[in-house]
Amino acid sequence: MMSQYLKTSVRLALKKPLLPVLNLLGLSLGIGCFMVISLYLYQEHSYEKDFKDYERIYRVEENFLSMGQLAWTSGNMPYQLAEMPFVENQTRVGGFSGEFKVKVAERDFSLKTVLRADSSFLKLFNYELLQGNAQNALNGPNKIILSEATALKMFGRTDVIGETLSHPDFGAFQVTGVSQKSVLKSHLDFDALASAPWDKYSAGAWFGIGGYSYVKLKQGSNLENLNEALDRMTEEVVYPVIYANGLKGDDPLSYQEWSQSANKVTFYAKPIRDVYLNSHLQFELGPNGDRQTRLTLTIVGVFILVVAGINFMNLTTARSSLRVKEIGVKKVLGARKAALVRQVLLESLVFTVLAALIGAAS
Repeated sequence: MMSQYLKTSVRLALKKPLLPVLNLLGLSLGIGCFMVISLYLYQEHSYEKDFKDYERIYRVEENFLSMGQLAWTSGNMPYQLAEMPFVENQTRVGGFSGEFKVKVAERDFSLKTVLRADSSFLKLFNYELLQGNAQNALNGPNKIILSEATALKMFGRTDVIGETLSHPDFGAFQVTGVSQKSVLKSHLDFDALASAPWDKYSAGAWFGIGGYSYVKLKQGSNLENLNEALDRMTEEVVYPVIYANGLKGDDPLSYQEWSQSANKVTFYAKPIRDVYLNSHLQFELGPNGDRQTRLTLTIVGVFILVVAGINFMNLTTARSSLRVKEIGVKKVLGARKAALVRQVLLESLVFTVLAALIGAAS
């Protein structure tokens, strides 16, 4: 019976196609726009989710004297994090200023995103390698891991272990791995990842900043544990070096007074998921997402879908006058009200699915 009703609806639409076509195009356009916006928002909210146990990974940030909140921290941070009992793993990440220009077999290449990291990077962030061993790919100086796209760009293949890249300032880098393209994105995605042994611990390094510190906590530990440990570290280790005797021209301050002054140095952790979504500090590794843009697009997407739905209902109502005779004849022939309601609902469902398919395809 329902198939017969649908055939009747199709014949009626073909007989007077203008309103059905306009209705279909309007609804499919609205659904298509809503889908595009939804896919963009899904991608924005998927950053870092590809990392195993991402909910236990944090970036340590620093409030450095009068400079305010920074994404960078002191080079001493890895040594202090390694001593915290609830820390499972930690790594130090840096970047190269400007484009990274290398030469391969007399051909010049320029890479945009090249990171420097220690050997713990791939233990903390589980980038999959198509070639090479993640356990030792960054062991030793001047080792480099290429992304799959970079390897194909430079060599036209991915089996490039042992190849050499020459940099005019940093010398020759030996390729020790090729990373597989991740399904989801991260603010740490790279064209190449170079090994970077960091300087030894030095008390004077608390007066400097540079590089990013990431930490993964053990099961059962949380952000509060980490921030409390960072506060203790500041009081017991950093304050005695930086401000125990006061800065030049200042009177000495107690730790409590100093921690509330403009020239304080404090450390705090941020969940890695919040880095791209909500972080806009000085010296960010790269441009992050914008909350206001996401909110605006959400409102626009919902508005477009609502308008498309209202337009669909209005045009469907406008066509109802053309079907009065059809419905009257069906009632005379014994059609029940429930059957007619099911027919209208089925037509609307089929129409909406068809519009969704067209919107997705476009």
